[in-house]
Amino acid sequence: MGRSIANKIKIICRVRPFHDHEVPDDSIEIDNNGVIVQDQRNPTNLTSFKFTSCYSMKSTQLQIFKQDVQPLIERVFEGYDATIFAYGVTGSGKTYTMEGTENQPGIIPRVAEYLFETKEASHISDVQISMSYMEIFKESVFDLLVSRDKMQRGLDIREGPDREVFVANVTEKQLDTLDEFNDVFSMASKNRSTASTKLNKRSSRSHAILSLHVAITTPINTQVTGTQYRKVLGKINLIDLAGSEDNRKTENKKDRMTESAAINKSLFVLGQVVEALNMGLARIPFRDSKMTRILQPALEGDSLGMMIINIAPGSNYISDTIKTLDFANRSKKIKSRPKPVQRVPSSPSSYDSSSNENESSITRLLKRSFNHESGYDVAKQSRRIRSIPRVPGYSRPTMISETLSNRSANRHKIRSSNSGKSDKLLNKQQHDNDVVVMSRKELNDLLDQKINEALSKHPLLK
Repeated sequence: MGRSIANKIKIICRVRPFHDHEVPDDSIEIDNNGVIVQDQRNPTNLTSFKFTSCYSMKSTQLQIFKQDVQPLIERVFEGYDATIFAYGVTGSGKTYTMEGTENQPGIIPRVAEYLFETKEASHISDVQISMSYMEIFKESVFDLLVSRDKMQRGLDIREGPDREVFVANVTEKQLDTLDEFNDVFSMASKNRSTASTKLNKRSSRSHAILSLHVAITTPINTQVTGTQYRKVLGKINLIDLAGSEDNRKTENKKDRMTESAAINKSLFVLGQVVEALNMGLARIPFRDSKMTRILQPALEGDSLGMMIINIAPGSNYISDTIKTLDFANRSKKIKSRPKPVQRVPSSPSSYDSSSNENESSITRLLKRSFNHESGYDVAKQSRRIRSIPRVPGYSRPTMISETLSNRSANRHKIRSSNSGKSDKLLNKQQHDNDVVVMSRKELNDLLDQKINEALSKHPLLK
C-alpha cells in the first residue's frame, strides 16, 4: 500500500444521445473500447480511436460509475489522490455526466454516496469527510462555498514546500452525513456562473472543481508495542470543465464572448501542456492558466487521473468530435506514478499537551542530529512517517528515516552524538515539568530499534 503505482491517465469516452431537435445519423459508432467516426462526405473514410473504456448513447450513469469510477475511489481510502475531469465541447453532456439529474445521478452524487456508505460501514476506523468547491471564472478562482458578494477578489494558487499545488484560503467544510453534503453542494452550485447560449440553455461559464477530502484514523494493536494510530489522507477532485466554444455557432455576444475567450484560452493551454508532457520538454506551461495549474498534480503524475471525454453525436459536430478525440488520444500517453499521502502519526485527544510538547522537543533533537551529524537531510529525503505507541507516563518520539550508507558506523555515530544532548534535554524536561519523560537507556534502546527498522527496510542494505 505504501508503494507507488505506475500507469497512464485513464481516458473514458462517452457519446450522449441525440436531442429531439437533432437528426440522427450513424456518423459515430462505439465498438468495445473504440470509437469509429465516419466522414459523411466520404462514408468509406473511417477514423478510429482506442481508449480505456467507451460508452454508447445507451450507457447508464450507474454503469460508468461501477465500471470505471468506483475502482478509482477505492484507492482514495488507501491514501491516494485522484482527479476525474470531464472534457468536451459545449452541449456534449459534461455536466450531466458529472452531476446528472435527480432520477439519474451522475458521478459527483454517486462518489459522495460511496464515501459516506464506506464511512458508516467502518466499525474500526474513524473516517472524516470534508469538501471544498470552487470555480475558475475568467481566469479568477472563486470559492463557491462563499457568497460572491463577500469576495473582494479571486483566490491565489500557491505551491507548498513539497511542491504541492493548492488554493489558498479556500473554505473546507466538514461533513457528517450524505444529506449534509447534498444540501451544501446544491446551495454552492447555485453560485456557479452559467448562461444561456444557442447550443446550451444552461451553459457553464466556468470550470468547477469539487474536492472531497478523506481522513481515516485506524488503531493498530500489537503485543509488543500496544496501540498506535495511523492516519491516512486521501482526496478526490471532481472537475467539470467548461466546454470549448465556437462563437459563430453559439452566437455569443459581448459578455458571453469575453467568457468564451477565457474558456478557450485555458483549454488551449491544456492542449499545450499535454503536448509538452508527451514531448518530454523541460518547461511545461502549467502556470499559463489557472485551470492547468490546478490540474498539474493529475497531469504531472502525482495523483491518479481520469479524463472523461464527452462527445455529441451527429455530422454537425464531426469537426469538434475529431478535435476532442485527437486531444484525448494525445492525453492517454501521459504517464503517472502516484504515491499515497504521508501517514501522519495520530493519537487520542486524551493525551495532554505537555506530553506533546516533550515529544516535539525530542523529535527535533533527533532530527537535528540526523541532519548535522550524519549529513542526511531527513526533512528533504524522507517520504514515510511512522508513529511509536505511547505508554502511560511516557512520551514517545517519532523517528523519520529511510537509509544510511553504513549500518554499524552510523548507529554508533548517532548514538554518540545524541547521548549528551538527550541527557541534557531529559534533565531539563524533568526539572521543568517534574515528570520523568524517558530514561537515557530507554531513549537509546528506542533509537537502536528505529534505526534498525529503517535500515532493514532499505533495499540496498537487505
